[in-house]
Amino acid sequence: MKKEDMMHTRGLVIKKEKNGFAQVVMDRKSACSGCDTGKVDKCRSCLTGTKIKARVHNSKGAEEGDIVTVSMSRAKIMKGDAAFYLIPVIFLIAGAFIGSSLGDFLTIDNSISAIIGGFVSLVFGFYIVRKISERMNSDQGLVPEITEIVSSGSSNIPVK
Repeated sequence: MKKEDMMHTRGLVIKKEKNGFAQVVMDRKSACSGCDTGKVDKCRSCLTGTKIKARVHNSKGAEEGDIVTVSMSRAKIMKGDAAFYLIPVIFLIAGAFIGSSLGDFLTIDNSISAIIGGFVSLVFGFYIVRKISERMNSDQGLVPEITEIVSSGSSNIPVK
């Protein structure tokens, strides 16, 4: 996959696992601008702020304390976002229309039947999203991967 088709962020390896994975702490923001200054040894800006800990594929053999670049496919992220945001909305709207139509048939007020239909289908939409999420999580292509070791470090760097 081309480098442009990937999303990248920097992080700190806090634990190397024996099965080819590592625990990495990263900023929640989209990217670290400080590491691009060429002062990698002094920067460490990726060690402050709001953090997220993730299990990533350690294809580069990074060790504890290393600052690494973690990458993931943009297309796969967008696919997950689309499933998470669009499916419930589509189910809500479809359920409201179906519920409104059934209101005439069941001799219930159309507004009430639309609300009930929308709510029931929204719950079903969230169930579908959950199943899609489980399938996507089992897909190894969706696991973030260490693509570069930016700086080797010691394992005694404090993580806030």
